[in-house]
Amino acid sequence: MTDMEQGFQRLEQEEYELAHEDFSQASENGQAQAQYMLAELYAHGLGRPTDFERAAQRYLNAT
Repeated sequence: MTDMEQGFQRLEQEEYELAHEDFSQASENGQAQAQYMLAELYAHGLGRPTDFERAAQRYLNAT
């Protein structure tokens, strides 16, 4: 299972901190979609405190 797949599975299970770790790993491996998912987690305060600046940066990195 890839980091992205595991991240989505953990989202479904509401394990947001672990999903954050999975998407972080995937983003380090160049997955643009992982950047987007990290932005969503930061924007909605899931697994980490809400941080709109980090969310905005992740959204930019995803493009």
